[in-house]
Amino acid sequence: KQWYQRRVAITAGERAEIGMLIPSEYQSNPPASTYDEVRIEKWDEMKVYVRAYGGYRDDAEYQQQFDLLKLALDKQNIVPYPHMKIVVGYTYYRYGRQRLEAMLVDNDSFSA
Repeated sequence: KQWYQRRVAITAGERAEIGMLIPSEYQSNPPASTYDEVRIEKWDEMKVYVRAYGGYRDDAEYQQQFDLLKLALDKQNIVPYPHMKIVVGYTYYRYGRQRLEAMLVDNDSFSA
């Protein structure tokens, strides 16, 4: 509970976005939110590049994961969209955060 209270205090008043994939069988008619603050936003298909990381967001190496991913993409002449970084965290029940993924979106996904 202390962690939750501390996290809420840090982010109170800030805007956050949480992305979730809606399973394909529900995409044409997704369930409605029960909260006014939560909305479903449809995005076009895009190409996303991923680097898995076994650490935590407050690790010194966390931001470096995006840099390493960008370096790997540069070697393949792939240009990521410069204004978006996505992080996904996987948590195993009762064991805490198990893995993070640093994600960059292909620049061509936004040049329509």
